[in-house]
Amino acid sequence: MKWDANAYGSVQWLVLGAHATLLAVELIEIGGMMLIFWLAPVEEKHFSDVADMGFYWFFMVLAWMPLYLLCFWVPRWLR
Repeated sequence: MKWDANAYGSVQWLVLGAHATLLAVELIEIGGMMLIFWLAPVEEKHFSDVADMGFYWFFMVLAWMPLYLLCFWVPRWLR
């Protein structure tokens, strides 16, 4: 669906764009942590950062499940 087709289309693209932005930011953060672990000495203070990133990925997956239903399946059921 094109983003300018109707209100549903624009909201769907907004949700997908926001989610994609969060994923891109998280991938950049993971890349930074990988560089820290590869190039610098491993310090215990970075372990909590890695654990936080893991929890964030679980949050993103769990948040996407209802959004997937709302964006893709509910409109088909309401027809």
